[in-house]
Amino acid sequence: MSESKDTGFDNVESIIWQYQPSQPLSTPPWGPHQLPVKMVLDGLSLSLEKGDTGYYYRREDQSSSVEKLVRAGKGEIYLCPVEPFHQPEGVSRHLLLEFEQPVLIEPRKSIKIYLTAPLEIAVVLTLKRNDETVLDLLSFLKPKLTLYGSIKTGLVCRYWKSNIYDAVPQVNPLREGVMQLSINNNGNRWAEIKQAVFSAQDMKIYYNTQLSAMQAIMRINSELTAETTFIDKPLMAGMNKATEQFSSKLPGLAGRLVMEDGY
Repeated sequence: MSESKDTGFDNVESIIWQYQPSQPLSTPPWGPHQLPVKMVLDGLSLSLEKGDTGYYYRREDQSSSVEKLVRAGKGEIYLCPVEPFHQPEGVSRHLLLEFEQPVLIEPRKSIKIYLTAPLEIAVVLTLKRNDETVLDLLSFLKPKLTLYGSIKTGLVCRYWKSNIYDAVPQVNPLREGVMQLSINNNGNRWAEIKQAVFSAQDMKIYYNTQLSAMQAIMRINSELTAETTFIDKPLMAGMNKATEQFSSKLPGLAGRLVMEDGY
């Protein structure tokens, strides 16, 4: 459910949006939104209101609050999905997706499945063409962490458990995205996959008015090892590319990760 109106007070745009599974076509208020603006999204409130020396940015939910003074003239903000590694800050840059049901693939075969994945949201301030800055990074989910591999050499990962889908599932676009995962069994034996681990580096997220999505490949190389990487391509035509927080500067290494401790 979405509502947008002029409050009549300093021309502040007011937006209220609540995800309702019974209304899957309800469009998230990605924007852009002219300043000043107030928003309430799934119980989280944020605003950019005019002050004496700029704008005051405020964000508040049940567990935390943020306030910033933004020295800016006329501008606008928009929201977009980003990689789910900012909350808690600096703890992990890897994502472990555990499958609700194991997937069995025969030798030398490939399949394509759909999974859900956690997302976070960037609040992006735009002052003029090609002049953007990420004002805030927020999450509508309580993050869970897990360890992939050994205590000494393993990876601390953002943890998420997903069902397996044959088609794009319905999700709350402020909380979850959809991953189309192509799994290639390059070995000579059947492979049973229970999980997949991905690097934050060059995670390619695209979004539209209904959905946030990404594409990835998982290559099974042996009984214990697999390789994952992202594809820089929208799942559907007309999707916008989200801002990247972990973009690699090394060509040919787009989110590549070798799983050496099983899948």
